[in-house]
Amino acid sequence: MIPFASAMLGRGGAGPAANTFSYAFTGGALPGGVTASGGAGGRVVNSAGLLLGASAPRFDYDPITHAARGLLVEPAGTNICLQSESFDGGAWSKASVVATANAAVAPDGTSTADLLAATSTGAYMSQAVTNVVTAALTYSCFYKAGTFQWLRFVVQSASGAHSAQFWFDLANHAPGVGTVAAGSPTISSYGVDDAGGGWSRCWATVQIPAETSALLVLLAASANGSGAQPANAQYYAWGAQIEQAAKPTSYIGPTLASSVSRGADVIGFTLPGATGHLLYTFDDGSQQTVTAAPGAYTVPATLNRPRIVSVTGTA
Repeated sequence: MIPFASAMLGRGGAGPAANTFSYAFTGGALPGGVTASGGAGGRVVNSAGLLLGASAPRFDYDPITHAARGLLVEPAGTNICLQSESFDGGAWSKASVVATANAAVAPDGTSTADLLAATSTGAYMSQAVTNVVTAALTYSCFYKAGTFQWLRFVVQSASGAHSAQFWFDLANHAPGVGTVAAGSPTISSYGVDDAGGGWSRCWATVQIPAETSALLVLLAASANGSGAQPANAQYYAWGAQIEQAAKPTSYIGPTLASSVSRGADVIGFTLPGATGHLLYTFDDGSQQTVTAAPGAYTVPATLNRPRIVSVTGTA
């Protein structure tokens, strides 16, 4: 679609402000006049519901209905969680847990998801990461229920002086209780995204104060808000991610012995004369208005939501 102008004049005087242009991003191709670069190392859900690698333009689809969700525009990011698809690897410390590699089909369609099986009560596995004391980190991972429904994250400082814990219902793709367990961590938000095929992407954004090392601890939980950890619980895991961000971004990986980064998506076009504002519409139906000026323009990578359905210019 190319920019269009529409005269929206009422009888006897001026009506609402005329649109200076409009672009739609659900057709799987960029409208004429729009350019895209960056996004290297990023992923999108394709029209078949698989989470695959892609660079800009990253057109994203619903993993369940396969309906178009628009153009994915995100800032640069880095996944600092090591061996993000290899829970049997040495980056993960384990206590009473056996990790079996490549035991199930992952969200990307490959048989790379691992089975995590407890061998006794109190089973857990964890990974230490460099903590940013002055900022929040977002912890996320894809999980699928095996023999057990509830999973618990514990995000804590290395000493255990500061910790927060979160329960996730893997059978119903729903968050449970989230609470401060010790010290003074700041919980920004947490939730679950239904990733299709029985998978849940569970995530929590937490700021851990005081210490430069933090742990992501994964446990099976007996029920919502319960600390009990049953023996013989099993679930599947894939695509762990820890990033310095205020909310989860699209999966970056796989990581191996070092972190992996995604480049920022750079989407640009020229704003016609008289354009003073842009109205963005997102995949959930929400909208955001930003000010702009005629001439070369780059879409901000920090809008309210990352998936853009359309953008319209007005005076």
